[in-house]
Amino acid sequence: MGLRSISLALSIGVAIAVTGVPIPARATPSKQQCVDDNAAAQELRRQGHFADASDRLEHCAAPSCPDIVRDDCTRRLDDLKLAQPSLVFEVRSPDGKDIIAVRVSLDGHLFTDHLDGRPLKVDPGPHTFTFDVPNEPAVTERLLIREGEIARHERVVIGSVSPPVVATTAPTPPEVLLAPAVQHRAPSARQVIGLSAAGLGVVGAVIGAVYGLKARSAWSEVKNDCQGDPSHCADAASANIHRSQGLSEATVSTTAFVAGAALIAGGAYLYLTAGERGESKTKGVAVSAAVDAQRVGVVLQGAF
Repeated sequence: MGLRSISLALSIGVAIAVTGVPIPARATPSKQQCVDDNAAAQELRRQGHFADASDRLEHCAAPSCPDIVRDDCTRRLDDLKLAQPSLVFEVRSPDGKDIIAVRVSLDGHLFTDHLDGRPLKVDPGPHTFTFDVPNEPAVTERLLIREGEIARHERVVIGSVSPPVVATTAPTPPEVLLAPAVQHRAPSARQVIGLSAAGLGVVGAVIGAVYGLKARSAWSEVKNDCQGDPSHCADAASANIHRSQGLSEATVSTTAFVAGAALIAGGAYLYLTAGERGESKTKGVAVSAAVDAQRVGVVLQGAF
């Protein structure tokens, strides 16, 4: 027998040997195992261990289990899938870019080594999640997972924000707005004299009014002494005194009124015709009235 024949024979023998090896089939649960798995799944569900409860329900939902047990396990498995919470993690950098290469740990055990956007099933209850990204500090989040929360989105930011680059420029000096200077021009000497004369005219008018009232009072006394007839005065001396006093006061009143009116008119004329105000060299002006029983006078003092 040649070498070619020997090789062909060995190949056929190996093929026959491999084909003849029996493949172990999945163990078929017994009736008691089906019942036990159903009972254990219900207890695990009450304790919040949804993943373990799902495995037990899949066992007792096998075709070899009794119909009543299989139907109950199938119904419970469907209900569990509806109540099974799941999370979708959105891990991003500070500038908003998605990070895929993230190792996520659940309560200290590896949960997943990358993210693909699909929901990750998790048991309800409080859990601690740790997110690890190469060259960045780990981030830990404590979350309370509730039954029935499907595809709950959780956003996690990993990484530090780089400080912005600020160009150094010379500070711009603030803009200063200067208000136009307000020039206050002093009144001219002509205007000062005009105002003083007008003021003095007002004083003269007041004096005239006062002495006019006094003259009227004196004439009233004369009428009382003479009972309305100056030629038949009971007290001629007193009547003469009151008459003389009345004449004097009437003269002062008339003079004061005339002088006051003239001063007011003259002061107004001087002020209105003085033109624009300029720098006045007037050092000071003092105006006073000199009035006695015989005359009315005006004293105007000043330095020009």
